Amino acid sequence: MHWVWPSGSLRLATIAQSPQTLDLTAGYKEEIPRLEAKDTFRTLGVHISPSGCQKRQATTLRNHSQKFRSAIQSSTLTSCKANLTYMLDLHPKLTYPLSCTLLTPAQCKMIQAPALAALLPKLHLSRHTLCAIVFGSTTYGSLSIPDLHIDQGLEQLMLFLGHLKLGDDNGTLILSLLSHFVTLYCILHSSSEPTIFKIHQMGAYDLGYIPLEVLEAEKSWVPEPAIEGDVALMDIALQYNFTPSQLHQLNHCRIYLQVIWVSDITAADGYTILLEMIEGSRLMHRTSSLQWPPYPRPPNWYAWRLLIQYISNRSRLCKPIGKWLHKPHQQWEWFYITSEDTHCHRSTVDASVQIYHRLSSNTPYPRRQHCTGYGDPSPGDLSHQPLLPASVKHTNESYLCSSFSTNLFPTESPTSTTNIWNPANIPPPLQDTPEFFQ
Repeated sequence: MHWVWPSGSLRLATIAQSPQTLDLTAGYKEEIPRLEAKDTFRTLGVHISPSGCQKRQATTLRNHSQKFRSAIQSSTLTSCKANLTYMLDLHPKLTYPLSCTLLTPAQCKMIQAPALAALLPKLHLSRHTLCAIVFGSTTYGSLSIPDLHIDQGLEQLMLFLGHLKLGDDNGTLILSLLSHFVTLYCILHSSSEPTIFKIHQMGAYDLGYIPLEVLEAEKSWVPEPAIEGDVALMDIALQYNFTPSQLHQLNHCRIYLQVIWVSDITAADGYTILLEMIEGSRLMHRTSSLQWPPYPRPPNWYAWRLLIQYISNRSRLCKPIGKWLHKPHQQWEWFYITSEDTHCHRSTVDASVQIYHRLSSNTPYPRRQHCTGYGDPSPGDLSHQPLLPASVKHTNESYLCSSFSTNLFPTESPTSTTNIWNPANIPPPLQDTPEFFQ
């Protein structure tokens, strides 16, 4: 095979573009005939092509379906026997090569059409019956006739699982591609929850679902909310009518600001949107402890400000968040000490502590907000002090405006728990399957 790059697109060269010959080396000299890249060649029950062309394979399977139609239409089989004939005779013929094919949904529909046109009247149904009734589960009163395109995906999954259990080179390649896919999916779509592949039927084994740990994927980190009632920003965006381009812009802004949850963009009081977040500036005194990709500041912040308008009213959350559950990924530097009515600053660089003693409070502010005057800071110790997270900004040389939380700041990070990526045991739907396919 030979590749050509016409106009920057990659495709296989034809025989005319790559004229090469190959002769037998033993006995008399004879040239081995060549096939075009789009030509198919029959192997053990499947027609494959270097270019991935599936026309010959689709034609072969449709011929099986047409022969079944001719036999059924001229027969006197009952509805039960006609259904058994379809499942025991035609269905194995159609599904045998599917683990190595790349048939499109349209091709699969074209293959099944003649057989279903003959089978449905035998079952006393119209040929125009809805697909949901024909291919749906018997749990909901449908016929549960296998859909060829779904069977193709299931056959390939069973083949992949076999390679993974054998631990061969193909299994290693699948794990590498899977890890790459999950990384791209989380980056491009901002999914805060792991992916579950929904599967209604897998051959003779009703799996219900296949979590990624079945493929022995590496343990992936899943963020957990640090505050009660917290929601991921991208999960909220998916509930509104954002276009795909706006979702991408929104995700770029989120990555630049290094935020995940609604609590990451709110003040310590739990309901005020920080001005820096509205303006698109990173927080200087609440840096993230996670490793974020180096990302330049996006030029377009329309989708980001639109999302803030959806979740807030005049910079106040429509639904305030609750109390702290565990230590967040953001490293807070400002705290409020209730016992001494003072503010303190703890550096994330050298862990030094500076205490700012309150001097006056003359300006009225909303609930849990104060305009506090302070003098020169003095060193202090926070080892035995109850701390409330505080949001502080300097308004002038003598005052700082702060809002603080109503519950104590947690000191421990969340403990790792079993999630659907790495369950402790094999899920019940997989316990009855052969060991090779688990």
